[in-house]
Amino acid sequence: MNAIKSYISWLKDNLTEVKVAPGIIEVTTPFLDRHNDYTQIYIEEKEDGEYRLTDDAYIISDLRMCGIDPYSKKRKKLILDAARKRGVQVDLDTDELWLTAMKEDLGEAQHYLLQTMLDVNDLFCLSPQQIKSIFLEDVQLFFDTNELYYSKNINIRGRSGYMQSFDFTMQRNSKHPERFIKVMNRASRSNAERLIFSWEDIKTEREDGSQLLIVMNDEESKKQTQQIGKIFREYNITPVYWSKRGDSIPLFS
Repeated sequence: MNAIKSYISWLKDNLTEVKVAPGIIEVTTPFLDRHNDYTQIYIEEKEDGEYRLTDDAYIISDLRMCGIDPYSKKRKKLILDAARKRGVQVDLDTDELWLTAMKEDLGEAQHYLLQTMLDVNDLFCLSPQQIKSIFLEDVQLFFDTNELYYSKNINIRGRSGYMQSFDFTMQRNSKHPERFIKVMNRASRSNAERLIFSWEDIKTEREDGSQLLIVMNDEESKKQTQQIGKIFREYNITPVYWSKRGDSIPLFS
């Protein structure tokens, strides 16, 4: 099975675009946000031949509507980090996520904007009462506390030509091969599909035996998380359930 071709074919079949104003196209993607609404981006053709791509301030404004301050010191840094590693801009006045691209780079630019939107959406999927703890930071603290050594925010260009991002990586040692790590705060099929694509896109370019581990937040819905975990195993991706993180320390050592 060619997972990359299958993914791209599925994505093309489920993308729709509508002209909403002169020179502006609305692209609806099959990826769901935390409200189970389809994610949309907007592409505006500029006079100089550039295209401006934006989320129309949806992602960050939605956090505000849910009672979350997106620009507290910690959250602001996480948002900016998620955006900058893919060349996406954050307008702190309007809450817009955006970038520009020439026509030949439109596909890649849509990919980067969409991945940034989904990552920011996933960072803060918890309710305001639970937002005191940000899952990505919890995972990093777990590594630090247990003296598990890692590098952060790794970007690798895949066979598709797109840059794929991973939250952490751990070097090969006498016990384990090179390990890439993604943090999944909200277990969903669409999130799983994009992570599988990211891994399939780079794994043949890595060392033999390199692994992907997904640290999954299963504190709200264990059943859903385990179902998504089974999908990962079909692609030789290892799910690590947060509720059993103590048992998983050997995987990271």
